[in-house]
Amino acid sequence: MLADFFLFPLYAFVLLSIGFGFFRLVARTARFEVPVHQPGIVLLMGQFCIGCIALAANFFVGVAHPFVCLAIIVFFVLGLPWAARCTRKDLLLMLGLSALLVPLVAFMPAGYDAGLYHLPHQLWLREEKIVFGLANFHGRFGFGSFQEYISAPQWIGEHFKLHAYAKATYFIAFLMFLWQWSSLRKHHFVLLAFLTAITFLLFYLMGITKYIFWWDYGFTDSQAGFLFTMAFLYGVGLLHSATRKDAVLDEHVFVFSFLSLFAVMMKLSSILVLAWTACVYIILVSTKAVSLPRAIVPNILPLAALILFLVKNLIVSGCLFYPAAGSCLDVAWSARANAQGDSGWITAWARHPGSGLYSLESSAWLKNFWLPEYGAFCMKMLLITVLLAACSLIIHRLRKVAFSLDRIKMLGMVFLLLVLSFWFINAPAPRFGLGVFLTLPSFLAFVLLGEPAENEKYAERCKIMAKAVIIVLGVLLGGWNAKNISVDRWMGFDPLGVVSPAIVQDKVFGVRPKGSDQCWVVPYCSPYSRSAPEKRSGYLFFPPAQDQE
Repeated sequence: MLADFFLFPLYAFVLLSIGFGFFRLVARTARFEVPVHQPGIVLLMGQFCIGCIALAANFFVGVAHPFVCLAIIVFFVLGLPWAARCTRKDLLLMLGLSALLVPLVAFMPAGYDAGLYHLPHQLWLREEKIVFGLANFHGRFGFGSFQEYISAPQWIGEHFKLHAYAKATYFIAFLMFLWQWSSLRKHHFVLLAFLTAITFLLFYLMGITKYIFWWDYGFTDSQAGFLFTMAFLYGVGLLHSATRKDAVLDEHVFVFSFLSLFAVMMKLSSILVLAWTACVYIILVSTKAVSLPRAIVPNILPLAALILFLVKNLIVSGCLFYPAAGSCLDVAWSARANAQGDSGWITAWARHPGSGLYSLESSAWLKNFWLPEYGAFCMKMLLITVLLAACSLIIHRLRKVAFSLDRIKMLGMVFLLLVLSFWFINAPAPRFGLGVFLTLPSFLAFVLLGEPAENEKYAERCKIMAKAVIIVLGVLLGGWNAKNISVDRWMGFDPLGVVSPAIVQDKVFGVRPKGSDQCWVVPYCSPYSRSAPEKRSGYLFFPPAQDQE
């Protein structure tokens, strides 16, 4: 673990430099200044840049090709001077949070889905250029999270230490985002940061983080949740600035769109955040806080990345939004049958795992599994929400704060309730809730608190409390416990390798795992029925399997 104290902060700094290199490209395209005061956001841009390079390259080569590594190095070199311009406080904050999370990343295990389809999919990306109909070989490959393209270039042989580092950087970026907001002069931002941080802390103290945030590498839910939360809060911040006639800069427009699109590309179930994004832009343009050209030009590169991502989806599965079967086109490699099966399976698994598809036709899943399993989670969530709401009302009453239910707060509450309903109908497992569980209680408390008074003394206290909570979150969620501070742990270093399962030859093509559905890093492995590939114009092509199981 001692080695991780050096390697993980170094990884974060390299990622920051890559992010600044990407931001320089965006700024030159959209003609705005490169800011150095949002290092948490730039950290995310580093991951996004790696994914964009891998995505673009995979149309022509496997992402293990030296060109991908060379392109990443170029962005690192371009961004290094700007990373050096960050303030000492920002760099120390990033490096300090990295150090706090070392116990989390040092021995982070692989999640079940890593062996099921994340690592096998990344192996295809590394070794083959884009494959037409790859979702016909393994239906889960149709999901195709952008995280696969971020992670595929970060293999070290068959060890995945960088995957653990990559996952933890989203948490660092989230905490840095809250820290930055808690340092602003506007009291609305400070309050939102404090309430979000205290909600997260209550999750930990009430023992429900294990339901929502899965820290094993190979899952994308936590990353999407952090991105969703930041996109929502950033939209609230833009609307607040517009109503107060404060300047809305082009860089703010870009960051907002970046967070929203990144969340959707990370996990398709985040797609409702695009509705929030559209509403925010409609209000900004209609109130003339932002002109229409200024709402479009900074977003050219993020939209181009999204379009490229959708083209990739179409090639891999024949669907724009797999597993939404309605988005599947009538092409020769369409995996519509797999999309229909996976869509139903996700809902059925979230309602009652391991029980077949009965929950798609009956509501008995509520009493058979869901309420007994998640009843305690729901009660704790309700308790946290009521506690925060009650505290807000008490403060509102004692300090005689003016109540203000403006359209920003109404729009935000309606959106969050819509997302909560969408989650419960489609995939009601807590880990699929993205950021709604974190944003709803904190934003409700913000609404009930009323219009914060411009009192510098209270604002300074709130800033101090917010930053204290953020540090406590880093310590608690970083895994600082008796087990992780033992001598053996301190002196050990785990490169995070994986086991290779026993396999059997498939009668059509490739291999199957023996006695399980996890392939890990075995080439051409899938537990499902598949067709034999064809070669067309130098690209592999998997037609739909004729004997689906």
